Amino acid sequence: MVMVATTDQKARLLDLTTGVLELVRDGKRDPEEVCDVLQVIKGERNFAFILGCKQQILISRFKIRKTIKLGLHKSPEEYRKTFAGKCEIGIYAGQILDETPVSQDEVAIGLVFVMGRQLGFKRSACRDAIYAHALELGLEKCPAEVGPALREQYPDQPMGEGVVIGMDPIADSGGDLRVFGVEHYDGGLWLYGGRGNPDRVWNPDDLWVFALSRK
Repeated sequence: MVMVATTDQKARLLDLTTGVLELVRDGKRDPEEVCDVLQVIKGERNFAFILGCKQQILISRFKIRKTIKLGLHKSPEEYRKTFAGKCEIGIYAGQILDETPVSQDEVAIGLVFVMGRQLGFKRSACRDAIYAHALELGLEKCPAEVGPALREQYPDQPMGEGVVIGMDPIADSGGDLRVFGVEHYDGGLWLYGGRGNPDRVWNPDDLWVFALSRK
């Protein structure tokens, strides 16, 4: 049965359309992405239902890049042992690894790799703003264990790629907040600890890892 849009739903659609066009004007959204959203609504006969699910439309472009398992190791020390001879652990990564909660059950988690500009940021932005918008689009912050787990389960990471884990930061031994990063450069495979203070500014081309919402 085709759902007929009510006056209120039509008003909401107008507000949505106006809002996304204003975001394009302000340089906070890619025009092509906005067009994709509007085209879905335009081409859908049951657009009243689609309008109610507009968040799902907005996040439909995010695809799981990699699925990993948490809980394969039961302590930070077990992660350290499995890294031996396979990858390097940065000083700060080692410090926050010691404070990382580790799942005692095996849990699969789907990960999305997304640049800041894919989240709508054309200019550098602070971590708080990046996280807030990622969550608004239906993504989720990663458990901290994703850092070491991804490092172990991503041995074929392309040369030159570095990703930052979208996680709640953990304080290093000096009290500075850190987030995990996973990279592959000339020096090999690395797990590192990047600065995680909320006002640190990140380039729009920095590649983030978030979990895809299970809702």
